Amino acid sequence: MFRFRRFHECIARLVLAVVLVVSSLAAAAQEVPLDLRIVMSGHSLTDPVHDPLEAMIRAAGGPRGSVELSTIPGSPMEWRWNNAPRLDLRARMAEFDLLVLTERVALSNTVRYHDSMGFARRFAELAWAAGADVVLYASWVSLESGPEFEGRGSDVERGLPWRERLDRELRVWEEIRASVNESRPAGVAEMRLIPAISVMAALYDEIEAGRAPVADISALFRDAIHPSELGAWLVALAHYAVIFRSDPSGLTRPEGVSAAQAAWYEALVWRVVSGHAGSGI
Repeated sequence: MFRFRRFHECIARLVLAVVLVVSSLAAAAQEVPLDLRIVMSGHSLTDPVHDPLEAMIRAAGGPRGSVELSTIPGSPMEWRWNNAPRLDLRARMAEFDLLVLTERVALSNTVRYHDSMGFARRFAELAWAAGADVVLYASWVSLESGPEFEGRGSDVERGLPWRERLDRELRVWEEIRASVNESRPAGVAEMRLIPAISVMAALYDEIEAGRAPVADISALFRDAIHPSELGAWLVALAHYAVIFRSDPSGLTRPEGVSAAQAAWYEALVWRVVSGHAGSGI
């Protein structure tokens, strides 16, 4: 009986040791260097993220100038592929370790006319061929959504309430990501998602419930769609969390935001991003 118990104790210790080793190796594999060379392909919802993201990287101990932009205001991926921005990724992708890619919003209007699935695959294949990873930045739609905006412009879903549209748009972002990952070569890391749109949705819900440090979602915007300093910081938090698979809490905060308020926002972003299966965290 004593030998039997000792045998089981030895087995239990062995299993625990194996689990600890595997966990340690997995954690090490998840570490992302702060000197990662990042390029962001997008538009005017990409540009405001650059400075707060770089500030977070520097605050964490990373280098200055590790994030570059390849953007054209208002552009879908199709346009950026066929009409290169100043930083031409088709010529310079090999200079970078990670591509942050986004599409023009609203997707309800863009996907139908600009082959979003196809051009996302082209950009991903460009990155993979250069040995780089790729993540998809899922952004939001204009606050000018709802029944009072029905029929304005060519966006077929503009008459729907803004919060409802976020969920609908997220599903299309996921479809783009799935389409890309279906075609990825063996051994290549899958395209992950920066769910900034989900951060906006979660914050909206907290505001409606009276639990947020701000009274209205418009505090995150400087107009109907472009982020304010606070909004850009929140989106940069989501970028940092996904890119580095790390909680960015305590790194930076915008002027006028208290430490307690910053901690509240950071906890919200981390909860949303780490809870999203596509983020890879």
